[in-house]
Amino acid sequence: RVRHVWQVSGKRIIAGMSHLGDWQQRCLDLVAEARARRAVLLLTDAQHFGRIGRSRDSEMNLAEFFAGPMARREVTMLGECTEDELRRLEEDAPAFAALFTRVLVREASSAETLRVLLHEVRRLEAQHTRLRVHPGALREILEVGAALVPTRAWPGKAVDLLRQTVRDALTAVRGGDVFVGPWQVDLALSARTGLPLALLSPAETLDPAAVRDQLAAQVMGQPEAIDAAVDVVARIRSGLVDARRPCAVYLFAGPTGTG
Repeated sequence: RVRHVWQVSGKRIIAGMSHLGDWQQRCLDLVAEARARRAVLLLTDAQHFGRIGRSRDSEMNLAEFFAGPMARREVTMLGECTEDELRRLEEDAPAFAALFTRVLVREASSAETLRVLLHEVRRLEAQHTRLRVHPGALREILEVGAALVPTRAWPGKAVDLLRQTVRDALTAVRGGDVFVGPWQVDLALSARTGLPLALLSPAETLDPAAVRDQLAAQVMGQPEAIDAAVDVVARIRSGLVDARRPCAVYLFAGPTGTG
């Protein structure tokens, strides 16, 4: 009763197709192969299936093509998407979207995410024998990474940050053992967000005067605007903000060339 799962991307299905009917034939072959092998098709971009395939000469799209085989139970398909992406699919291809049974996957808790991270650390250390990940790195991912990647959910954003940190560390250290701690996590976050390390690492001291001087070197003749920006930076760095709300909302308006 073992079944294979194949990842399917709509963009890859139509890649290289230049003539009308080419991608439809490719889809026919895919359905036939999946039926023969009893494979499950995992759609990585299901939200785009209502649009992919359309052209000036035809309104046919992937959703319309696969709706038939799915309704006849000739092929089993799984899709993963956010709630916003699901609404987009329901607008573009309501009949196709209705064929799926919706399963809401809740966000993992911090404790559950930590267990996932520990499992991933063991896998990475077994794969790279010279790699050692300090427990403090996982704490840094949970505490700092949560605030800086608010648009994604646990545990995915934590695992992605861990993998990026390990990849950067392995690239930086060509020979010998590779140690990944909180500092390496902060470096990865700084590279991803563009934020300076002084805002990310608790070990780094933040001098408001230095921040003011750095901003003043880029924004000319606007001391009040600079003071407002320095104030919010200092509050963020000291932890005097609500992680569930925006740290600040400013609108700097004026004629072009004023700063």
